[in-house]
Amino acid sequence: MTDDNPTPLQVWLTLHGLKYSHLATQLDMSPHTIKKFASGDMATINKTILQKLALHTGLNYQELIDPASQAISPTATGDGRIDDQLVAVVCRVV
Repeated sequence: MTDDNPTPLQVWLTLHGLKYSHLATQLDMSPHTIKKFASGDMATINKTILQKLALHTGLNYQELIDPASQAISPTATGDGRIDDQLVAVVCRVV
């Protein structure tokens, strides 16, 4: 996932002011695991980790497993100028 189209988990982390390491500590996981989910770069998925992330964040499994399928950006307003600025503000790399 690129910064132009952040994953739902990246958006959630930004909105809650958390870094990978903070969420990892809260869920007793490695920051690397959180980063993999946030970037949409998982080769394999552990059911227990997926359940913990979903319960803690309120994101559904589809949003966590296949973030690219989320076609509508949570920052989409319909005005490209505003959308670009919202992405820059809301979805900075965590």
